[in-house]
Amino acid sequence: MPRIFDNIDQPLLLALQQTLEAATHADFCVGYFNLRGWRGLGSYFENWNGGEGECCRLLVGMQRLPQEELREAKRLTKQNSGIDNQTALRLKQRLAEEFREQLTVGVPTREDERGLRQLARQLREKKVQVKLFLRHTLHAKLYLIYRSDVIAPTVGYHGTWDPEKDAKLNALEALLTETHRDDKVLVFTQFADTVQYLTNALSERGLTDIAAATGDSADPTKLAWRFSPVSNNKQDSINPEAELRGLIDLWQTDRLCIVEDAQQTREPQIICSLGLRTKGF
Repeated sequence: MPRIFDNIDQPLLLALQQTLEAATHADFCVGYFNLRGWRGLGSYFENWNGGEGECCRLLVGMQRLPQEELREAKRLTKQNSGIDNQTALRLKQRLAEEFREQLTVGVPTREDERGLRQLARQLREKKVQVKLFLRHTLHAKLYLIYRSDVIAPTVGYHGTWDPEKDAKLNALEALLTETHRDDKVLVFTQFADTVQYLTNALSERGLTDIAAATGDSADPTKLAWRFSPVSNNKQDSINPEAELRGLIDLWQTDRLCIVEDAQQTREPQIICSLGLRTKGF
């Protein structure tokens, strides 16, 4: 059963501390880096040697202010090609200013000072490695802790997920409803959970002519026929109302015949791939 940490009756910090006691390294992703709050975890990294596989890697995202969210929503054109060097530098400077403001709010205690000195030393020793993610905002928290434990070698804690703020999902929706709204789109991804997540999320947004094809599908071959009836010579048996415009599929060789057919027909017209290492569609 999953545990829910509300930081009232179930504090997250205590659970992280208990899990880190037997940890060898960790990966954290947060939208906000509380410098003073780091002292609650810093001591658990002291015995690590530092460097690859023996450190805490921390990915820090940028949170937008409400007025920035509104300005982004009202923009006439969307830019998904990334950010230029000038913008990246400006965001880094803004984050540095936020860190400086953290240190000037309130009266710092001796514990705060010790925690900050410890963090600075761990950064120099590469026991803690911090990187900024600037391409888009990161809203969800994720803590992955790797342990010397045969039963539970990896323990993860994650925050609530808001599909409305999922940049890749939003990009896929735009591709289906704007860029290629009259074309057939085939999406490949590596994980079955991602297939179901994308399909369900798009269905909730009103895209009902999209289907998922995984090893758990009752009849994946029939889904391929519905998606590509002409290529599979099934146009006489597939009702036009049942025809699919989008198919989200696992990247498996047993159904790559759809891609081969696409070279000789107009079905599908758009083929894209989504993976953990891709920047978009």
